[in-house]
Amino acid sequence: MKALVRYQAGKGEPPYLAVRLRKNVKGALESTDAQLVDSLDASPSIVHLISPEDGPFLEKAREYGAKVVVSALYAEGEPSASYLGDKEEDGFRPVKPRALRMLRHADAVFVPGLKEKGVLVDSGIPSSKIEILSPGVNVSRFEGLDPVERDVFRQYFNIRDGEKVAVVFGDYENGKIFKTLEEIASNLLSFRLIFIGYEKHRAFMSSRRRRISRRGPKNMRFEAILEDDVFRSLLRSASFALFMGEAPRILALEAMASKTPIFLYKDPGYGTQFRPGENAILAETPPALIKAVESRLAGDYDSLVELAYRLARVESLLDLGKRLLMRYRQIAGEE
Repeated sequence: MKALVRYQAGKGEPPYLAVRLRKNVKGALESTDAQLVDSLDASPSIVHLISPEDGPFLEKAREYGAKVVVSALYAEGEPSASYLGDKEEDGFRPVKPRALRMLRHADAVFVPGLKEKGVLVDSGIPSSKIEILSPGVNVSRFEGLDPVERDVFRQYFNIRDGEKVAVVFGDYENGKIFKTLEEIASNLLSFRLIFIGYEKHRAFMSSRRRRISRRGPKNMRFEAILEDDVFRSLLRSASFALFMGEAPRILALEAMASKTPIFLYKDPGYGTQFRPGENAILAETPPALIKAVESRLAGDYDSLVELAYRLARVESLLDLGKRLLMRYRQIAGEE
């Protein structure tokens, strides 16, 4: 079985979730007997695409006799990986016409959850073509870090030894959350809160982030994309991870794999990914969140961390590789 996994970020677009998804897919396949190739000239049986911009490549793969699968809705917000258009007045985001044509021509479409499957079904993609597939997580990346590796983030951010940190995931385009964050941070002054959100351009700080950084609480730091070793070190050492609204399953699984206590501000609608009260704590107001964090510091919620970690292990790259190879063979008729 030869497979070609393709994703190319747009010009000036920083590597973020879609690049990590491609890395996960390739890493999962490396645990199988699939042969990864980089060109259609190598005659792959399966071509696995991630970007809706790759419609022309899909047609070219067909000319080479390859079957094509597509991973959709894993990295919304990134221009080159976004299948959805702008929000309409009722808040609905339709599938882009270009992306819709591509999905209709694919042999199979993978999505991260039931919610995403519903979006595509509502857009006219046959349910039988859509499959829910985890993006996977490399659990070993967050295990067995030596003291030097665990302290990389402290050197990067110039944070003192022993100073408590927490990581916050959100979206710089969602201006509503920053007023809430200001209230949360002002009541958790013993923490350094590091906010991570996607930005379209990595070469410079966007005017929005610069404005938020200037006005935000002194114990908060606002970042965009972090280098992998810094991100892993931060997540592994954080006292907790806070998700402000919806966040990609890739980030959620990495938080679970790092054994970091997870807090959700308002219902993020992750389907079966987070089960409030079982593997994460849900808070509907800033005071409730602050109280939950204080309870965590008192030693509560350890069982939630363990349940979240078990889920991450179930969705490991090894499991992803087995599922991908099985589906590739079925689609290519090689069983």
